[in-house]
Amino acid sequence: MARKKKPLPILENITIEDIAAEGKSLARVNDMVVFVPFAVPGDVVDLQVRKKKHHYCEAEVIRFIKKSEKRTEPMCQHFGVCGGCKWQNLPYEEQLKAKQKQVHDQLTRIGKVELPEFRPIMGSVKTREYRNKLEFGCCNKRWLTREEVAAGTVYDNMNGIGFHITGAFDKILPIEKCWLMDDLHNRIRNSIRDYAFNTGMTFFDLRQQHGLLRDIMIRNSNTGEWMVLVQFHYDEEGDHERALGLMQHIADEFPTRNATTRSATSTSPCSRATTTSLKRWRGCASRWDRRASTRQTPTRLTTSTAWHASLHSSQATRWSTTSTRERAPLPTSWLATRVRWWA
Repeated sequence: MARKKKPLPILENITIEDIAAEGKSLARVNDMVVFVPFAVPGDVVDLQVRKKKHHYCEAEVIRFIKKSEKRTEPMCQHFGVCGGCKWQNLPYEEQLKAKQKQVHDQLTRIGKVELPEFRPIMGSVKTREYRNKLEFGCCNKRWLTREEVAAGTVYDNMNGIGFHITGAFDKILPIEKCWLMDDLHNRIRNSIRDYAFNTGMTFFDLRQQHGLLRDIMIRNSNTGEWMVLVQFHYDEEGDHERALGLMQHIADEFPTRNATTRSATSTSPCSRATTTSLKRWRGCASRWDRRASTRQTPTRLTTSTAWHASLHSSQATRWSTTSTRERAPLPTSWLATRVRWWA
């Protein structure tokens, strides 16, 4: 008969003392170190212990008795759930001090390194929209927040595009707005989501390894260029046309002065690999092979097709990349389509 686990205690009226690593804060209770996420120094809270070890434990806030004067209001509606930007409830100047203290402590206390006088960290000019690349997962098992679970709402559509939940590889928290990158990426991601919902496009199941829409990567540059890469997983007849329909939707929804599309397809197993690149111009009669080559590989056949097309409405050159791969003994396939443009 299995031994029943003792219920973990509730710690009352605990003052958060310091900032710890990985976005957690730190408190001490009877010589026991307690790590607490999403709290800031100066908070007085009640804690529910979630994990207990010999010399430390991990807990979460169940009630705020007094909030710290250092605390600030997080800008993001997903703060506390998505797992990123864990210090949004702390002013940026306090974040810099905490990071500098961590570096100093780790070098001196843990590394036993004698250091000269530390210079203050030079903060970034931008505290929002400073990244140039984000990746989003697409999953048919969206994460439900505690509020959604408590409401008891039954969702007919459990598909979502967003970030993976910490500790749950097969769950995605749907993201409506992220402040890490220029707001255009939010419009692109949400446009892809709405199109997929409206057309009934299937989302990837990480456990069962099926579903069409799998991953999205969005990147920009300081020259004004943007690139969207969408990864598809082919399961059914017609998936290729559905994927191209989505990419055409992106090109139509966000018209640009210059855009391109390239397509590459890979299948396996095969004892010889063949790579063929076909270049053709839409709007003119001439078509020609730009390059045809064959290379030896032990397990796969690769065929690449590329083209450039002129978009009459925006005078743009458009390209896409498509890649499909199958491998034994458990056949899986994926398609990645990329669209790049610049204003």
